[in-house]
Amino acid sequence: MSGPRRSRLHAVVEGYFRAAPLVEQCVNHGDLALMNALWDGEVTAVLDFEFAVLGPVEIDLCRLVCEARVSDDGRRVDSEAGAAALEIAARHMHPVHGPALIQGAAILDQLRDLDIWLAQDSPDERAEDWRPSRLLTDLLDAEGGYLAPLLG
Repeated sequence: MSGPRRSRLHAVVEGYFRAAPLVEQCVNHGDLALMNALWDGEVTAVLDFEFAVLGPVEIDLCRLVCEARVSDDGRRVDSEAGAAALEIAARHMHPVHGPALIQGAAILDQLRDLDIWLAQDSPDERAEDWRPSRLLTDLLDAEGGYLAPLLG
């Protein structure tokens, strides 16, 4: 990771931890995704609370936006679901601290995923091609990757 990206990583994570105690805490699923829900025309149950935490709502909002705006290989996708996820996140983010919290939560989420990927034995794949690596790189760019519309 380049020096500027490393500095940006530290700044974003520090901003998250400064803002998190200032907002209301709620129960977050921690891995909010379609695969963790049962459907019958609407969501009837949410499953797999392995990563559940108490914290800012932005923890689940960043995953919701990621799942709706990012492909399986880590590339941004524009869709109706993505637009809806952005609207939901914008409506429920904290009005002052939301951008710092959602970007910090997304970075921490991708660091967790990168740790999981590192535990896999994938000698044929370059780390730069891994979804969490690609998403981290995009999130640390000035634009903000898939969260750009929420970072203002």
